[in-house]
Parts: sequence; structure tokens; C-alpha cells
Amino acid sequence: MKAENLTLSVLLALGVHLLALGLLAWNGISPRALPQPETPQIIRAQVVDQDPAARRAAEQERLRQQELQRQREAEQARLREQRRQEEARRQQQEAERQAAEARRQEQARQEEVRRQEQARQEAQRQEQARQEAQRQEAERQLQLRRQREEQERQRTEAERVRAQEDAIRREVEARRAAEAAAQRAEEERILRESQRAREEARAERARQDAQAVADMEAVIFTLVAQQWTRPPGVTADLEALVEVRLLSTGELAPGGLRLLRSSGHAAFDRSTLQAIERAAPFPLLQLEPRQRDAFRVVNLLFKPEDLVW
Repeated sequence: MKAENLTLSVLLALGVHLLALGLLAWNGISPRALPQPETPQIIRAQVVDQDPAARRAAEQERLRQQELQRQREAEQARLREQRRQEEARRQQQEAERQAAEARRQEQARQEEVRRQEQARQEAQRQEQARQEAQRQEAERQLQLRRQREEQERQRTEAERVRAQEDAIRREVEARRAAEAAAQRAEEERILRESQRAREEARAERARQDAQAVADMEAVIFTLVAQQWTRPPGVTADLEALVEVRLLSTGELAPGGLRLLRSSGHAAFDRSTLQAIERAAPFPLLQLEPRQRDAFRVVNLLFKPEDLVW
């Protein structure tokens, strides 16, 4: 409460109290309210001629009556003063009571004002707390909404990136598949060509080997024929099959001659074996190592007409 409002309230309370005291004083000192003093009894004395003793007694009586009258008046004055003091005390007490009541009421009013102010401040605090709670809730909701929006944006962006990555991956996979298919096709073509080339090379080598072997057989047969001496009694229908084992150098292997099938003519059989021994070693070194393997074991069929040189 402001200072000027408190001063005005105190002045108003004091004015009310003074007015009440005035009214009480007016009513309290009314002639009807005050006790009436007793009317002194007037003793009328008739002056008569008395002796001195009687006059002294009368004078003493008069003086006594005057003293009594004075005492009664003093007592009445004392009573009036006592009543006035009591009335003043009562009025003072009433004024103090009213002032105390006014102070109590003022204190009660100030307490009520303070209570109302506290209630107002509490209500204001609660309202501020409510508004602050609403503001915080609004901020929280806004933050949640922003978080959801950010999560949705990130999810959308992630989906877009995944879709883009999937498209790129599919494109790369398709390109790789096409490249792999082209690579496989090229490898298959190269393999086919390589296989064909190898087959052709093998065929050519086989042809060359077969030709070389055939040529070497012809050479061997020619060399044997040159060393053959026709024994007597040999007819054209004879034939002898001889197994010849040769080393890679063209020399006969130990025990390298064996008659597989006799011609039935011992001299013809013996002449063929002797011709082979005289013709060895054969020029196998002219052949490739793989071609020489064909002559490790050679079966030669001899007929007299074939041995004629």
C-alpha cells in the first residue's frame, strides 16, 4: 500500500473517532444526565434578642451550617469532578477502544489487502507459471514438430538417396552385366579361337608328327632294306612281323628285337633281324622329342618284295 493512502486512512479513522468522542461528550454532560446537587436547607432564624451565649451558639450554628454547606458544595464539586474524570476516562477508554478497533480494523484491512495482494501475486505467479508452462509446452510441441519434420525430411532424403543409389547400382550392375556378358562373349570367342587354334595346332602337329613318323618309318625301312641280303629259297608270299625297341638316340635297346610272327622260313626271319641290326642306329635325332616316342616300340612287317632295293 502506498504511504499517502495509509496516511489518508489514518486521518479518516482519527476524524471518525473524534466525532464519536464529541457525540459521547455532548450526551454525557447533558443536565439531565448529571446528578442534581441536593438543595441546601435554609434555616430561617428570627432575630430575637438573646443573651450572648445564645448569640454565640447561634453564630456557631450558622458557621457550622455554612461549613456544612461548604463541605456539601465541596463534596458535590468533588463528585462532579470525579464523575467528570470518570466520564473523561470512559470517553478516553472508548476513544482508545475505538482507536484500537480502528487500528484493528485498519490492520485487518491491511491484512486483507496484504492477503489479497499475496493472493493476487500468487494468482499472478500461477498465471505466469501457467503461461510459462504453456510457453514451454508450445516450445516442446514446436521442437517435437521440428524434430518430426526433420526426421521426415531426413527419411525422405534418405529414401531419395537410396532410390538414387539403387538406380545407380542397377545401372552399374546392368553395365557390369553387359560388360561381363561382353567380356564372357569375348572370352568365349577367344577361348573358341584359342581352342580352334590349339586344335588346329594339334591337328597340324599331329599331321606333322604322323608325316614325320611315316617318313622316319620309310627311312628305317629303307635303311633296313639296304642292309638286307636275300637268302636262297625265299618266295614272295613270305612275311615276318618284328617288334623293334629303340632308344631316343635311334640305337637298338638291349634285347630290342623280337620276332612277333614268323614267316615260316627261318633264313628269311634271320635275315630281317640281321638287316635291322646292321641298319641301326636310326636317325631318330632328326625328329622332335615327342615324335621319337612313336619309335620306342615299332612293329615292322617285312615281305621279300618290300625289301628289294
